[in-house]
Amino acid sequence: MIKTFQEGAPVQFEKLKRSLKEGDAAQVELRAHTLKGIAMNIGGKDLQRVARQIEAAARNRDLPQAKKLVEKLDWEFARLEKALANL
Repeated sequence: MIKTFQEGAPVQFEKLKRSLKEGDAAQVELRAHTLKGIAMNIGGKDLQRVARQIEAAARNRDLPQAKKLVEKLDWEFARLEKALANL
C-alpha cells in the first residue's frame, strides 16, 4: 500500500495541477477523486478530506476554489509522505 501511494500519488497530484492550469474541471475532479482513493487506502484522512473538497469544487466548476485548496493538498501530501518515510 505504501509503495502504491509513493508511486501513484505524485503522478496524480501533478496531473491535477496541470488540469487546473488548463482549466479542465472534469480532469481536476477525476484526479482529485483518484487521490482521495489513494489517500483512503493508506489511511491519510487529512489528505483524503482535502482531495474530497477539491473534487466537489471541480464538480461545481469552481476552479478558483479548487486552486486555493491545492495549497492545502500540497501541505497534507508532504506531511503524509514524511510520516510514511518514518515507518
